[in-house]
Amino acid sequence: MANDGANGTTFNWATTTVTISAVNSISFTEAGNEVDVTSMGDTSHEYVIGIADPECTIEYTGANNQTIGATGALKINWNDGGSDTMAAAVITNVEVSGGLDGALTTSLTFKPAPA
Repeated sequence: MANDGANGTTFNWATTTVTISAVNSISFTEAGNEVDVTSMGDTSHEYVIGIADPECTIEYTGANNQTIGATGALKINWNDGGSDTMAAAVITNVEVSGGLDGALTTSLTFKPAPA
């Protein structure tokens, strides 16, 4: 049986020129950068966490209608009631792919932009 845990999740990309629909997958990662604080007297490396480095990737069916450098507000409303947001996001990567007898898909990567 398929896991439909993400069904009902919505992706909002607030730009004034285009919309994104038919989203197939969404990934939101928030990792902290590792800061090495090891001193010469330590017997192993020691780390603290620096500033967060969030990233969002979506894949949707259809040709690309976005451009690298486009900015806007991003919000994911997960079907469990939670959400993830970037008040100001920028598209940093665009990938379009397709294959024989397959759908054309576009993958977009978003990172925080200056407010």
